[in-house]
Amino acid sequence: MNRQTNRRRATSSAEKAVCEILILPDGKIFAHNITPTMAAVLAELNPADEAMSRRATRKKTFKNELPN
Repeated sequence: MNRQTNRRRATSSAEKAVCEILILPDGKIFAHNITPTMAAVLAELNPADEAMSRRATRKKTFKNELPN
């Protein structure tokens, strides 16, 4: 593999790892592209949020599987 291909792969991997979080003045939190680790952090912020708790504990799925 040439150097350009390796650089492209590294960039695409890094882009996939970016989580976006927006905290509004009223305390609402919006998150995009979160990982299970980030979901665990967000679940700690609001333990009553059952959907976020499920995301934090969900097993990793394959691309051809539907999430629970």
